[in-house]
Amino acid sequence: MAAAPMRSHSSQGSLKMIALVVLLLLQFGAPALSLVINTTTKGCSRECESRHCQDPFKLRYGKYCGVGYTGCAGEAACDGIDSCCLSHDNCIGSNLENYINRTCNDQLKHCVERFQDSNMTQFVGANCSATELEDVIITSMNIATLGKSAGSPSSQLTNLQWAMALIINLPVVILRENW
Repeated sequence: MAAAPMRSHSSQGSLKMIALVVLLLLQFGAPALSLVINTTTKGCSRECESRHCQDPFKLRYGKYCGVGYTGCAGEAACDGIDSCCLSHDNCIGSNLENYINRTCNDQLKHCVERFQDSNMTQFVGANCSATELEDVIITSMNIATLGKSAGSPSSQLTNLQWAMALIINLPVVILRENW
């Protein structure tokens, strides 16, 4: 039986690089894309959750905080931070294109900052600190509006164009936010 041909080191390096790019796209590309076009909705929540505190793409806090994560109609927010996210959900509305709305995103950032400054308590059982949540939410809102600032204010970019701007600029945000 013939032995498999040996690959050169440069060929192996290229394969490793391709594998790394594919893994990065799988890890960050799909969640980054969902951040813009909100495709990760998994139904509504009736429970106060506190998971993935430092991951802007997987965050689940209260009933309303997290990408594609929302409470069921009529559900009360779990605490002040969750109330900020509920207000953001209402501001964005059902228009998925509106997820990059700078006004809604800035309102959420300011609301979370006010909660942090007020020293109000979080819901019982919360294991995400208010500081962690503030950092993750502000970073998420900065990422969500990145594409908006990439074009001129009058440009009408598609979700795909926003997603590409986000994916291309994500490393800059990560470095700027000291992740």
